[in-house]
Amino acid sequence: MQIQRLVDFHKALADPTRIRILLLLTRQPLHGQAIAGKLGITPPTVTHHMARLREAGLVRQRRVKNTQYFHLDRDVLKRKSRALLNMMEDPGPTEPDAARFEQGVHRNFFTPDGKLKQLPAQRKKRLIVLRRLAGCFKGESGIRRQTSTGS
Repeated sequence: MQIQRLVDFHKALADPTRIRILLLLTRQPLHGQAIAGKLGITPPTVTHHMARLREAGLVRQRRVKNTQYFHLDRDVLKRKSRALLNMMEDPGPTEPDAARFEQGVHRNFFTPDGKLKQLPAQRKKRLIVLRRLAGCFKGESGIRRQTSTGS
């Protein structure tokens, strides 16, 4: 799991009201009015918190006639809860490894004179390439700029 997704997940859980909502949803699916009534908060507040929980993938919604029912996605909660521990057990590449990986991306996707061969399909590699290209606009070295000659 990517670090940013892990951070977003923990941010979603970093609010007491959202924890209370999840605890309510462990018992049964509920609609927004019921959640608001049980927690003593306003429906717009429920809407706000449900949006955060949906973004984190923790809550799903299902429409029954004109009412939206929310339910807890237990599998996502379990998987994302374990992700931090899994990451700590296998922390991934260290800084020198990351630098070596980045150099490999530069070698594979740029010619020796700095021209881009192709844009990588993999997001992680594409971001490295785009950072290098963005550096050209900041005046950093890395890609040879072609100048046009007027006739």
